[in-house]
Amino acid sequence: MEIKSICITPKIGHSYRFWEIFLWGIKKRAYPKEFVSAINTLFYKFLWTNSEEITLKTNYFTKNSCIFANKTTMTFNSELLEKLVCPNCGNELRYDESTYSLVCSVFGCTYAIKKNVPIMISEKEGESPKDPHSFDYLDHYKKDAEQFDYFEEQSGATKHSEKRLREYILSQIPATVTSILDVGSGSAWVAKQFRNSNIFLCSLDATIINTSKALEKYPSAKHAAVVADAFALPFKPASFDCVIAAEIIEHVPDPKVFLNSLLKVIKPGGTLIISTPYKEVIKYALCIHCNQRTPLNSHLHSFDENKLRLLVADVTINTFDWRAFNNKLLLFARTYVFLRYLPFPMWKFIDRLANLIYNKPVNIVLQITV
Repeated sequence: MEIKSICITPKIGHSYRFWEIFLWGIKKRAYPKEFVSAINTLFYKFLWTNSEEITLKTNYFTKNSCIFANKTTMTFNSELLEKLVCPNCGNELRYDESTYSLVCSVFGCTYAIKKNVPIMISEKEGESPKDPHSFDYLDHYKKDAEQFDYFEEQSGATKHSEKRLREYILSQIPATVTSILDVGSGSAWVAKQFRNSNIFLCSLDATIINTSKALEKYPSAKHAAVVADAFALPFKPASFDCVIAAEIIEHVPDPKVFLNSLLKVIKPGGTLIISTPYKEVIKYALCIHCNQRTPLNSHLHSFDENKLRLLVADVTINTFDWRAFNNKLLLFARTYVFLRYLPFPMWKFIDRLANLIYNKPVNIVLQITV
């Protein structure tokens, strides 16, 4: 919400400082919406005259909404609304301004909007898994975001490896795309990359913490965010030109169902880009709380190009391309100290050469066109 202007005509000598404090409280969301509306109406009716006007201009909130005296208007990203559907039934949604929520046009399911992010978790989700060795992945990653800062700046070899992975992913995005869905957006690095472009980008994550922070750090009229389950994406079929899932597939309970869910929302001729560790040897620890074997880094699966191909064996696709990269020897030798200064094409050449000598890539990027 943005307070564009408030015109106040004091009748009984109200101080300018009072209004500064009052507006500060609105900025910090210290007052319920109903209270703000009631106070505005009270002052408008009883305390103001037309003799003198003081205009307080502010820029406290995000764009597309404003408050004037006794009226509050809140809008929702129309480009995102055109793509969204009810995750329960697949029907269209309408925006309810009075409750600041999205409502299913057929069955009336309501999805709250918090911090400009719609919470599109299906009512069918969130149930405890029947398998005692399974886990509630949505609950797990919500708690994960509460405990760990996905936006924390990395350093050293980790930072360099992460940089090259992202460059590789970006190199696989067709130049003609107009819309991108970033599944498991985490630190929202994709939104950061495209924030000044004309590409519509939707950051999707399982938690309001990451998605709201993504909008806060990388605000743009072409950037939207959604809290949703990747297994029940709340989008119309063929909604996006490109879908990216970077370092996500190794974490999900059912990779095949996960991929099929992503493919459904890609336009014909569109692109799916997946990245994951390459031939990872998953290590386990004994959890101190449940006495079960727990995979380190929450990695449930290990992939190579053949395992990835099997996941889409029964799906009609146009192309299946993959690249394994990020040579392990270069990482362990701490060559990032000087390789970090090289442009991506030059680094990629050196990395390929190293893999010819010692074939141990750390990452694989998969590009599928449908």
